[in-house]
Amino acid sequence: MALEVYDVNGVQQSWAWLQTKYKCDMTAAPPGAAFRLVRIDETIGPAVFIVYVRSDTGAPQQNQPVAQWWNGAESDERSTSLVGVGLQSVYHARAIVERTNSGGDIGFPYGAGGVIHGDGPYAFWILSPSLASDIVTGLGWLGGTDHACPGRLTFEIVEGGVSDPDPDPEPIPLTEFHELVLAHLEALNRRLDDIATHFGVPPS
Repeated sequence: MALEVYDVNGVQQSWAWLQTKYKCDMTAAPPGAAFRLVRIDETIGPAVFIVYVRSDTGAPQQNQPVAQWWNGAESDERSTSLVGVGLQSVYHARAIVERTNSGGDIGFPYGAGGVIHGDGPYAFWILSPSLASDIVTGLGWLGGTDHACPGRLTFEIVEGGVSDPDPDPEPIPLTEFHELVLAHLEALNRRLDDIATHFGVPPS
């Protein structure tokens, strides 16, 4: 399942578009079943990141712990230690931890400190003793806008890794490549014959 990106108008965009506009990044969990980042939606207006968590059937994952980190979260009195408690993905020693509601989502409000400077300050991932999780990093909002940001993040339990956000094009099969090159060479040869004829030179 590939990561999908949608702008505020619901138009599907590329991961490169998102990175260029918002400077965010992601790190994939190791191969195998894991909480994978499967969708990011751009939002404008609400000053909040909303994290949706889904089961392997797409159902809301209720009461699921979600971690939010930024540079300074370790010293925040609301933060929780993630070390030595049996979690599969511990990207940072401490983080703010909230649990999803009955709809499988949880909101993380932000303020002026969330403005993107080079990249954004926030990171999010899912906490579980049995499943690893992708992490999305460098999240923030564009200063001078009405909180434009990659504001809705959807994680889902997926068997195997999510494809690269912008995978390389599929290689052209060798036989098809040969046919393509041959067609170009034949076209070039015909053009050279036309030029030779124009100058009164017998074609080769």
